[in-house]
Amino acid sequence: MTAFRAPWNLALLAALVALTAFGFFTIPSGKVLPIRWGFDLGVTEWAGRDFALLQMPLAAALIWAVCWLFLRFGNAARVVRNERTVAGVLPVVTALFTGVQLAIVLAGMR
Repeated sequence: MTAFRAPWNLALLAALVALTAFGFFTIPSGKVLPIRWGFDLGVTEWAGRDFALLQMPLAAALIWAVCWLFLRFGNAARVVRNERTVAGVLPVVTALFTGVQLAIVLAGMR
């Protein structure tokens, strides 16, 4: 369970929350923001500000909850391997969601 308290993971989670709050305070409520990009980096889907800004924190919360459930109710004989897996998954996924959130907020600032 130490992966949840690792400084790197908490810093990424704090950055995601800070970006979300910054987006809500600076982007007008009626603005439409990109939420999906193709391989050519062209926008393929758009959404309103509220949904666009909330989807990444909600996805991160879901992944963190699944990882917590994985450690809490997983096979007790494999605890060390499970903790290593979670310690590898959490920072990568949280960094990915934070990067996407940064792209969404930057697109809304234009």
